[in-house]
Amino acid sequence: EVLRSVARRLHGGMRPTDTVGRLGGDEFLIVIPTIRKAAEAAAVADKVLAQLAAPFAIGGRNFVVSPSIGISLFPDDAEDAEGLIRCADIAMYNAKDAGRNAYRFVTREMGARSRERLDLEAALRRALQNGELFLVSQPQLRISDDLVVGVEALLRWRHPEAGLIMPNRFLPVAEETGLIQAIGDWVLDEVCAQVRRWRDQIGLTVPIAVNVSAQQFRDGQLPAKVAAALDRNGLQGWELEIEVTEGTLIDDVPSAIATLRALKQRGCLIALDDFGTGYSSLNYLHRFPIDKLKIDRSFIHDLEQDGAGDSIPRAIVGLGRSLGLSVVAEGVETEAQLQLLRSLKCESFQGYLFSRPVLAEELEPILALRAA
Repeated sequence: EVLRSVARRLHGGMRPTDTVGRLGGDEFLIVIPTIRKAAEAAAVADKVLAQLAAPFAIGGRNFVVSPSIGISLFPDDAEDAEGLIRCADIAMYNAKDAGRNAYRFVTREMGARSRERLDLEAALRRALQNGELFLVSQPQLRISDDLVVGVEALLRWRHPEAGLIMPNRFLPVAEETGLIQAIGDWVLDEVCAQVRRWRDQIGLTVPIAVNVSAQQFRDGQLPAKVAAALDRNGLQGWELEIEVTEGTLIDDVPSAIATLRALKQRGCLIALDDFGTGYSSLNYLHRFPIDKLKIDRSFIHDLEQDGAGDSIPRAIVGLGRSLGLSVVAEGVETEAQLQLLRSLKCESFQGYLFSRPVLAEELEPILALRAA
């Protein structure tokens, strides 16, 4: 219904000579003949932004959409339909990156970045098929006695030519292209298989945390996929911890609560990652069935600064204590940071001070000796 309403508004605002069509998903294409200068195309884009600014009343609810518009011009940017659409698509993604509700003309620099993104997408598809993705793990230690109380599994990519590629470079492309679903399924299975190996080989009894993308969380299949992965490997729910960010939960609170409850029903632990960096709402926090808050590394970095560097970590620790949640600090790199966290009565930490993310076989001796 939202798409139909958008289509009606777009069509109603165009001239008889213009063409409006839906390419697929939530993407529309507007073809405007006889454009004499770029300013005329910009005027049409401004008109579209104005047309879509008012909320859509559908089924008793109001919906607000934020259009991102890319513009390409014939013959300056391309000389055929396919090329013009591709250039407009490049500019549209640039408008999205700029914060949405905006338009952009395609530029030569955008084209170069787009080719790089397409190359990365193709390489990422091959990586998934060829087994180039792998996991590393970072232990979480209880501050009071230095025992390992958890492990976070982290994704890496070993490219045959470019070498090690970190997630902040390839995960945004995976999100844009939908590859994140297949990658997320692989990670979930791999983590559960690793938990089973560690349980059998060294008697591991601490949970392993896995990060879940927004797409994975919102598609409605996550609880069933988690249950299937646990069952395939003969695991109990508490052996797996699901990490989600605040932004993922806050977009659709009722749906997020339903998904979290389904995961909790299976026995999984839930951690709220990067806490304090985005959309924190105390009104919602007590409604989410979560077990752990993770203090973002940016706040840990500020701990040693003069002034109120410890104010946010102190508040998060106090909040966690009042809600009955455990609190783990990420990115702890110095003894001074650890001492300050100890003085705040933070429960646990992870970071380079104790261990970088390492391969499973490197972590096994530590887990065998120090796992709580």
